[in-house]
Amino acid sequence: MPLVRLVTVIGVVAFQCGPVQADGTLDIEIISPFSMSTEIKGGLPSCGPAFETALEEVKHDYPSLNLSQTFVIDNSSPIEVDCTRLALPSDSQVAEYFYTKRRQRPIEGRNCWTLFILSGCGNSLPGIQQFGNGLNKVVLSSGISSEYLTDKSQFPTLLTTAVSPFFMSYNNAFLKLAQLYNWTTVTVLTERGGPNSNGGFESQGRAIFDVLSKASPRIQTYFMLVSLTGPVTEDVLNAILDQFTASSRIMILSADSLPTNKLLIQAGARGMTKGSYVYVLQAPINMPFDGSRLRNISDEYHFEKARKIYPSCLMVGMGGEREFVGHEMRPSHPFVNIWKEMSKKMYNYTYPLNKQPPLHAASSYASVVIVANVAEELRRQQPPVDFNDGAFLARQFIGRTFQTKIGNVSFDKLGQRIPQILVGYYDSDDDKFVPFMSYEPSDKSSGLETLRPFKWSLGSWPVPSEPGCGFQGLRCTAGSVWTSTIVGVVVVVIMAAISIYWAVKRSV
Repeated sequence: MPLVRLVTVIGVVAFQCGPVQADGTLDIEIISPFSMSTEIKGGLPSCGPAFETALEEVKHDYPSLNLSQTFVIDNSSPIEVDCTRLALPSDSQVAEYFYTKRRQRPIEGRNCWTLFILSGCGNSLPGIQQFGNGLNKVVLSSGISSEYLTDKSQFPTLLTTAVSPFFMSYNNAFLKLAQLYNWTTVTVLTERGGPNSNGGFESQGRAIFDVLSKASPRIQTYFMLVSLTGPVTEDVLNAILDQFTASSRIMILSADSLPTNKLLIQAGARGMTKGSYVYVLQAPINMPFDGSRLRNISDEYHFEKARKIYPSCLMVGMGGEREFVGHEMRPSHPFVNIWKEMSKKMYNYTYPLNKQPPLHAASSYASVVIVANVAEELRRQQPPVDFNDGAFLARQFIGRTFQTKIGNVSFDKLGQRIPQILVGYYDSDDDKFVPFMSYEPSDKSSGLETLRPFKWSLGSWPVPSEPGCGFQGLRCTAGSVWTSTIVGVVVVVIMAAISIYWAVKRSV
């Protein structure tokens, strides 16, 4: 598969091939812009083996499909990049390849389907999606997508197989949680930008705030934008917590584990982790909360202290088979060792100890297999399908579930993969967050499903989102306090009188 370095754009009319006999061979040309970086989860060293496996599987299972894939790579880009920089080739480089550099063009007089499949991230991702959509070609993302995906009126050809928290259904899970426990006052705290996230935490936090603040019945929602990843003083942390306690008892943290741990530790030092407050965490990107007791207690993430605070937290994260999946594949999956070995052989990349292929790899594999599934169906249709109509082709994925060797992949009405979203409590004995509820939005279900009994060791549950006397204590006036005291005394006297009466009666 060729690696292509691109420099400029030259506009040329793209080759088109129309529908012919439906029972003939179908050529499928996949164009995949990629980064060679090992620092991003969707880089070619991680996802290339998954694509290779899928291509071999399609060749075996669908002999009438002639499928080829070209990786378009900007060799001038540094190898060690992350999502905050130009990790993918630019849209202009992809355009140049499409118009002038394609080595395998469809054969005239035969069915052909040209589409884009891309994994990874970077500032150029939306531009590539715009370019492919403008050509009326299917653009299927197996990594991070963009907000364009939700605008089907302007971007009808976009799809994604990625399991990502950056979808509306993930944000809705926080709303379902607040409604279930009648949390009418909630604070959303988010880290500004975030390392290697391309501003992901901030945009995620704003999206969660937007969903909660527009809820009906009304949820009073407060938004706090902070910067805790770098050095931070106790005064800064205390100021944040002072603002929080003045308006809420429920905090949703859209931040990575490092800034989250800093705030939780300070909350613990102030006695705010004993059952009167709930901290709803977003699954982190860089370092998981689970398994922290196995890590060096002197590391910068402060897990030794933070782990004592986790019992006052819930975590909302992506799941698979009713278990949290994190950002890596399960070590037990049969593809894991195969793809590790292929990464070493094909790209000279060796996975670090205890690291597994990312979920992007599984989604990349699924993308090709699902395309082949749809292609085989359409190849046989009469009248013949127009494979130049990307909007029509994209609609063939929507609202369907496909079975693959990495699990079922279901698409919603927007072309997004329907995720399994889990809510978990922290089990101190096992040092991990245990899912006790799931949320899988579909036409048949729109609520949270209980998976197992919930364990809350810090008093009564659910924790109210507001103190009984209000945040300023104004609901408990002197008169109401005096009245409550009198009632309490009367009740005690009556109970004592009843006890004396029965004691005397038994002695007679």
